[in-house]
Amino acid sequence: MGSPMENKLSAVQFNFALHWLPFLKKHVNQATVIKELDGILSLWEERAQEEFNETKNVDLAIANAELELDSHTGIIKHTDLHWLRSNFESYELAPLVIAMAQILYPDDKWVELKNHDSDTVVTNESRTVVFDIMNFDRLSAGASLFLAGDKKLASNPSIKKEVAAFQKIMKDILSAQFALSIFEYDHMENSLK
Repeated sequence: MGSPMENKLSAVQFNFALHWLPFLKKHVNQATVIKELDGILSLWEERAQEEFNETKNVDLAIANAELELDSHTGIIKHTDLHWLRSNFESYELAPLVIAMAQILYPDDKWVELKNHDSDTVVTNESRTVVFDIMNFDRLSAGASLFLAGDKKLASNPSIKKEVAAFQKIMKDILSAQFALSIFEYDHMENSLK
C-alpha cells in the first residue's frame, strides 16, 4: 500500500499561457480583477518613483524621461503575462491570482502557500488545482506545492528529484547571467578606454 499522498488525486497545474488572455477578455472589467490589476500598476509606479528619486540628482532630465517611460510601460504592459512574470515576485501577484481562481472556480476556497524564499502559489484547500504563475510551465503541480512549502509532499521521491533538478538549472542560469553581466561590464569598460 502506498503513502496517503499516492491515494489522492494528483494535483493539476493551471496553464496560464493557455488561459490568461481568454480570462482577461472575459473578466477584465470585474471589480476584483480591476482592483488587483490597479494594485500591480501602483506597485510598478512606486518602484519607478523610487528609481527616479535615486537617479534625479545625477541627471534630472534623464530621470524624468525614465520615470515617464516606466509609468507608460506599466500602463501598457500590466496585463501582459510575460511582463508580470519578469517584473514581479509570485507573492506580489498572488492577490491577482486568487481573484482569478475565485472567478474561475467559485465553489472552491483558495489559499496562498508561500515559503521563506518567496515562492508563492495559490491552491484550493484540497490541493487539486495549483496556480503557480511563475513556474506553471516549468514544474508539475506537486513540485510547485512543495517549493511553496507544502511539506506533505516531502516524502515523494519523484517530486524531490524534480525540485532538485529545477533548483540546479535555476542556479546554473543565474551563474551564467552573472558571468555574462561581468563580461558585459568589462567590455563596456574596455570600450571607454
